[in-house]
Amino acid sequence: MMSHKLLFGPPAVLSVTALGLALIRLASAFREFVHPRYRPELHYMRGPGPATARRASAR
Repeated sequence: MMSHKLLFGPPAVLSVTALGLALIRLASAFREFVHPRYRPELHYMRGPGPATARRASAR
């Protein structure tokens, strides 16, 4: 009969956990590639921008 330690030792748990985390990361990366989340802070324009600078220098 096999001992309890051999069936449920830390290496087996760590490898299953590492595999699970890798699958979660892969699924998350795939989801972000297929349908990226809208992050308004990446699209929010701070300051006047280049068009205002061109108009000001043309005067």
